[in-house]
Amino acid sequence: MPRIGFNSSGGMKPDTPTSVTASAGNASATVSFTLPTYKGKTGAVTYVATSSPSGITGSNSTSPITVSSLSNGTGYTFTVVATTPYGVSSDISAASTSVTPVVPPPYFVVPPSFTP
Repeated sequence: MPRIGFNSSGGMKPDTPTSVTASAGNASATVSFTLPTYKGKTGAVTYVATSSPSGITGSNSTSPITVSSLSNGTGYTFTVVATTPYGVSSDISAASTSVTPVVPPPYFVVPPSFTP
């Protein structure tokens, strides 16, 4: 009888990432989350954050994940999934709250010799 949570390679299913939050940048977002427990075979777990809308992704071996190529002025939420080196994925996390990337305000430098 097969053991639940295992695939044929013996890799265990990782727990679901939790506490997903996002902060907006310029055409990007930084997605942070609590790393899940993984008690399977050795090997690095890859975490993938996916935007909604658009399905734009970013990945990393830990938190946080930067998701780039977003449209400024559009609101996005993000989910995170963990995948083992054996192709076994966790359940999809709950979505983050919505963030909206924006262009940063211009930065002006006033020369020291400037007099109005």
